[in-house]
Amino acid sequence: MLLLTSALFDTLKPSPECSVKYYRTFILQHMAITTSTIVAQCNLMPEMFGEPKKSIDDHIDNFIGKIPERSESIREEYKFHCMAGHIDPGSLIQENEPRIFISDSFKSKAKEYKISSRELVIRTLNASAFLEYFFLFESTITKIYKDRYQQSSERGLMLGGKDAITKCLMGKLKNDKTEVKFFTDLKIRSKFFTNSSQLESVWRLLNFIRNQQVHSGGVYDNRSKKMFGIYIDNICKSYNDDDEMVLTINLFLNTLEPIKENIEKNGHIIFNDSLENLVRNFSLFVMESLYVTETRRIN
Repeated sequence: MLLLTSALFDTLKPSPECSVKYYRTFILQHMAITTSTIVAQCNLMPEMFGEPKKSIDDHIDNFIGKIPERSESIREEYKFHCMAGHIDPGSLIQENEPRIFISDSFKSKAKEYKISSRELVIRTLNASAFLEYFFLFESTITKIYKDRYQQSSERGLMLGGKDAITKCLMGKLKNDKTEVKFFTDLKIRSKFFTNSSQLESVWRLLNFIRNQQVHSGGVYDNRSKKMFGIYIDNICKSYNDDDEMVLTINLFLNTLEPIKENIEKNGHIIFNDSLENLVRNFSLFVMESLYVTETRRIN
């Protein structure tokens, strides 16, 4: 079991005596994402209602199947409301067009993945949560750097995911002379990261997954399949000199292996719970360690 990929939902409470605005803001947004995601996903779990999995699958299929009817009724309601207000809505162009309903597309995608519609909904929620956690962390770290540490000569420089750790986080730590203290705390909290090289290598993988999802819809061609494997290899290399972490890194690889296998076999990524947990806990461990380091520096 790894803390990094476990379902951890609690956060370090900010101290009223030592306010760090960026951490408080981050935590509020982080908790909002986590709460909404848990509620949405758990409402699709059979154990939530004490029903067999097939019953929940049938409920979801029936709901999705009725979406086209709802779409048509909305257009009818639109015309009714227009006429009630003595407005002639005219003809709706959509009624005379060949249109595809989202239910048909979704069910086709579920069949392609060989899973139920309910499972595809959950995986879609996983993907959405992954991106929300990613963007929250990226925007928080880059904003800290821009507000406090960016040189005037860099003002026009665009900072994104690739810069979040190597430039923004490390720039802050080096400027504050808190790098050693930060990684000491991060090691204690995460039981996984012991130095900047390890942290950077995992973030590069997360950033690559984010880019593929945003720019390619989670589809992986031969080049991106190869790149996914390279990023994983680079994570392993960052732990080569750390004998104490052999078991830990093997457990981490075991978590990534099903994802990697599916990408290589089917050409797309599956956002499972472990992948969502990875980006959530990564961001939380870093921000909590940053907060603790910050409060020590202030005090």
